Amino acid sequence: VHQMGTAERLHRSPADASVAALVGYDNIVDAHVGSDGSVLVGRAPTGLARPGPAGPATVAVFAGGVRLVGEDCPGVPARVSRVTPGRGHHVLALDGAVPLLAQLSLDASIPPTGQAVRVGFDPALSAVLPKAGC
Repeated sequence: VHQMGTAERLHRSPADASVAALVGYDNIVDAHVGSDGSVLVGRAPTGLARPGPAGPATVAVFAGGVRLVGEDCPGVPARVSRVTPGRGHHVLALDGAVPLLAQLSLDASIPPTGQAVRVGFDPALSAVLPKAGC
C-alpha cells in the first residue's frame, strides 16, 4: 500500500509515481525543481511550480493537462509523431526530451504529424512528486 485516501485525494495528490500510474495519469516523466520552485523537464519550463527544496522530481500529467503553447512562449519542445481520434477529442503522441500524450478537443487546431510544438502542463491536471529513492 503506497497511499490511502479518497478517490479525489488520490487523483489530486498521488503520493508517488506508482499511485499516479494506478489512478490513470497518462504522462509520468523525470523533472527537476529549480531553486526558484520552477519545474523543468529537460531544461525547459513546464508551467508548474513546487515550493520547497530544489532537486530531482517526477511530474505526472493527465493527457488533458498537456497544453500546446505558442512558439514564443516558454514550454517543453516536442514534435507531433501521431494524431489519433478519440471519443470527443484527439490524442497527440509527442516526441521530444520525453515522450508525451496530449488530449485536445475536436474543435482545437490540431498540428500535423511532424510539426514542432511547445507544450506546458496545466497545474490543475498535474502533480509534482518526489523522485523515487530520494
